[in-house]
Amino acid sequence: MQLNTFLDYLNNSPESNLLIDGLLSNLFYGDQGLQIQITELFKFLIDVFHDRKTEILEIFYTRILPQMSQHFAKLEKNEYFYSFVQQYIEILTHCIRFHGYRIRQHITHNKLLLQIYQGFEINEKSVELAIIRLVKAIITSKDTVLIKHIIHNSLLDPIFEIYLKNAKKNNLLDSACLDLFESMRKENNENMNIHFLRRYKRKIEEYGLQKYFKKLLDRYEHLNVLSENEIQDENENFPDVERHIIAQ
Repeated sequence: MQLNTFLDYLNNSPESNLLIDGLLSNLFYGDQGLQIQITELFKFLIDVFHDRKTEILEIFYTRILPQMSQHFAKLEKNEYFYSFVQQYIEILTHCIRFHGYRIRQHITHNKLLLQIYQGFEINEKSVELAIIRLVKAIITSKDTVLIKHIIHNSLLDPIFEIYLKNAKKNNLLDSACLDLFESMRKENNENMNIHFLRRYKRKIEEYGLQKYFKKLLDRYEHLNVLSENEIQDENENFPDVERHIIAQ
């Protein structure tokens, strides 16, 4: 009954926008503990078992999530924003795990991944790690539409650039990238893996990183899908990455 009353309030009261704005304001600018609590509240509301769950999701995807996206687009360089990004990515990851069609439509229709990738421009490690975590969630979800979206837009390029800059340094970015690439191999999405090797095989060899991709290389070399012409075609539009000295 309480949830019914709450939904009626959100649907019918002009003051409901004040409540939503207050929650979002604290998600954007509250201290980290408060941001985490609001994130958990939103996750609870969108996944509670209720006969009006469709209404809850409609409110979330039309009135709440778009405001999070708008705030993310500000790309502020402060600790409040960096902490908000962690919670925003946590919410998106949760939706990818449990909402399937609804979050897929939201991401593709609003070109959300392309917007989120602008976060790389901040050059903030915690933001980069969060974006990598989101891409891993998509890959492990096995959502073929979103995986094709990643391939079509070459969205692994910025992540592979980050990897090359951190390879063999045993830092968080190096580990996160390798974890993502290993997840790709384990999920065994052939289109994704072939795209990855055709696009980055030469860079892997140039930087002497074959041992980190041995299982993936062995599998697809055996299937004879990595012809030189195909590798050349895939590499034509790969952005140049400043060469970093990588200790052997």
